[in-house]
Amino acid sequence: MRQAKQSTLSLQVMALAVAFAASFGTNDAHAQKVKAPPSYTLHLLGLPTGFVSARDVSINDRHEIVGTVRVYASGSGGHARAVYWAHPGAAPVLLPCLSEPCQSRATTINNLGVVSGAANEQAVLWHPSGTSWILEVLTHPDPQDDTAWALANDVLDDGTAGGSYDPTRVPWTLNEVPVIWGASGAVTELPLPEGFLDGSLRRINDSRDGVGTVRINDGTDPTYVYGALWINDGGAYVSVPLTYFVNDLTPRAADGSSFLVAADAGRVRVWKDADTWNYVVDANPGGAGIAINAAGDMVGAIMKGGWQTGGGTPYLLTAGGTLTKLPLPSRMTGIAAGVSSDRWVAGWLYLKTEQPAAVWAPPN
Repeated sequence: MRQAKQSTLSLQVMALAVAFAASFGTNDAHAQKVKAPPSYTLHLLGLPTGFVSARDVSINDRHEIVGTVRVYASGSGGHARAVYWAHPGAAPVLLPCLSEPCQSRATTINNLGVVSGAANEQAVLWHPSGTSWILEVLTHPDPQDDTAWALANDVLDDGTAGGSYDPTRVPWTLNEVPVIWGASGAVTELPLPEGFLDGSLRRINDSRDGVGTVRINDGTDPTYVYGALWINDGGAYVSVPLTYFVNDLTPRAADGSSFLVAADAGRVRVWKDADTWNYVVDANPGGAGIAINAAGDMVGAIMKGGWQTGGGTPYLLTAGGTLTKLPLPSRMTGIAAGVSSDRWVAGWLYLKTEQPAAVWAPPN
């Protein structure tokens, strides 16, 4: 069941992946650079008492913000909690678990204020209810034992969620399954490209296309991680491994045959021509694209290494190609990881002793 039958189109798209990967270094579609001083205003968000770092920061069109806070400045390991800010100046609110001690993670917030993530190894949605929250635990398709876990990485406005689950936490095994939880409760496991052993769905759009990662191992170290596209082609998924990470995607265009992707290679356009899905990098801002809104405005970070390993210069690349470098404190770095429809940007900074969540507000 894990290795669902692939669409015959996937082989055509996988062949294109090799050709396009070879052309990235000569792509001419670069973003227009703006030399004027940044017009955005930086707001640092308060952290709950005892926490010093924030990651997974996301913002919706109402300018509500969520993220995951930790007690270590490294941003990994240690005690972690999902947190919510009603607006950039609001006090942080820790989201609840069903039991204590609580370990949790918030990954995104939709335009109705519903938050996706995980609580004590269960995939959950937090629904706002007045001044409190109702916790919905999503179905785990295969809970083999009490070490099984699941994570919701995204939630649409209709309640559909995407993420992954693992039936058991066995060290050094590749068991993670990319999955979509339907608003009606149905669970769809996404197919893996031929030869790949597991994967994780990071973001989905209204057409149930998705982006994420897949992994492969030939039985010896190392394990190789690839970016992945899951394209909903009339109900049958085309799964495509890529040589760079893909992090977010837009809804499909009005004709239903194309969408944009924020990727480590830049902004990628995916479209269907006759019976073949194609893709190409159409804008390269000089750094990874981490999030993208429905209009195609993309945010990310410009840095020497991958954005997963540290901070850089956060940026906004508009759909029209204008590149704005977002302001930072002197000699500090940061990540832009979320963007609303009106171009409010959320992320986090790398300061000397902490990693606070941040929001960049556009000019009035």
